[in-house]
Amino acid sequence: MQEILRIDHAKMEYDRNMILKDYNFVINTGEIVYIQGFSESGIYALLDLFTGVKQLDGGQLYLHEGLVYPVKKDIFRTYGIYTITAERDLIKRMSVAENLEAVRWMPFPFQFLKKEKMRRKAEEYLAEEGLSVNTSQILEEWSSVECQKLSILKAKMHHASLIILDCMHRPGDYEGKNAEEIGRMIKKLSREGIAFVILAGKYLPLCEIADRVQIISKGIDLFEWTPADQCISKEVLLGSDHLVSGADVQTEGGLHMLGFFDFEWNREAGIWEYLKQVRRFAPELWQENIGIEIPSDGVCFDGHTAVIPGTSENTLFPEMTVADNLIMCASKRVGHGRYGIVNKKFRALLADTFYETAGIDESVQYLWQMKPVHRKILSIYRWEIMKPKVMILESPYVGLSQGEIQEFCRYLYHLEGKGIRIIFFSKSMEEMRHVCSVIIVSENGKNARYLK
Repeated sequence: MQEILRIDHAKMEYDRNMILKDYNFVINTGEIVYIQGFSESGIYALLDLFTGVKQLDGGQLYLHEGLVYPVKKDIFRTYGIYTITAERDLIKRMSVAENLEAVRWMPFPFQFLKKEKMRRKAEEYLAEEGLSVNTSQILEEWSSVECQKLSILKAKMHHASLIILDCMHRPGDYEGKNAEEIGRMIKKLSREGIAFVILAGKYLPLCEIADRVQIISKGIDLFEWTPADQCISKEVLLGSDHLVSGADVQTEGGLHMLGFFDFEWNREAGIWEYLKQVRRFAPELWQENIGIEIPSDGVCFDGHTAVIPGTSENTLFPEMTVADNLIMCASKRVGHGRYGIVNKKFRALLADTFYETAGIDESVQYLWQMKPVHRKILSIYRWEIMKPKVMILESPYVGLSQGEIQEFCRYLYHLEGKGIRIIFFSKSMEEMRHVCSVIIVSENGKNARYLK
């Protein structure tokens, strides 16, 4: 096998989250290497190095067995190394063919493109790869898994020798059926000689297809496993933040939530549609376990039930303070008088209670000062103050590291202590087993039944 990329004794430091200390790594033709690290492990520095955003402060980087310095962005494309991050390499308003051909780096940019020839070329290429699609279709109409596949095939089309798959920014795209489909494509291309580096902030099923698995901690390549050790690595990866940080974030007792697990559910369809699908095809099970009215599509609170979508933290207002974000959803409850004026003392009390519940310092005023887990808690807490009887959480762990997940579990204890009934939806069984006393399994919302 030919060596594609090697990092020797790398050093890099420009932020507490962006640090490498004596980091070493190598990948050869056709290998699949899975690297996992929590937010402050140095994994984001590794991503910046692979994309040429930042330079090494020490150590060496070799591409195709040749020393490279300085490590500029374009040099990676020259060596056939592509990074895929949350569809950032695609333009959704353009067609499939245009994304494959026109939106790319070219050594000679002043070239004329013949649209029909470009479309036929793209169609023939995708057909050879097992995708029969209309290449004139606008990418906005595609699902996340289809876009991920297109990104990978686009890299191959432009002669990639190594593909860096960044799974840290939207980890939910790499769970359930999505992970299975993308994993099959990665395995197929690896047999053709294309190497893959999979970067993850928490345990993802893609680790199971890897030839080697590595944990990065505090900028160091802490552990590495080969296929014979996979059963060991999965156990360690699921608890890696606790292992490498030494933080004691364990909780006591047990949670008693009802869980829905659906490996096949298309996340784009939304949690409201999933709930209606289960009720439609399993009315007796629904009545026995849930028996509530489902809020209208897109409605997060109907006076009884709060529905929290998986991207709830994205609906916060980053330019507003914590207190202002809290009262946005509770304006009718906390406002007084004809004009709904909010009493300053009551506003401050809401914020103080949130700080105490989330366990963060009162000096934190804006979202950019918060860890992802605290933004997630804030996005749920603003509905908690509306005093719902039932709260439905869609994939609440998405975007959280393993240590942050355990911290988030403490908040779940708090919700149950308030008498709020929690219903948990996920496409990852590992996320559900330690918090759900009853799990209902379904396939695309159908055939719902109890997990034995």
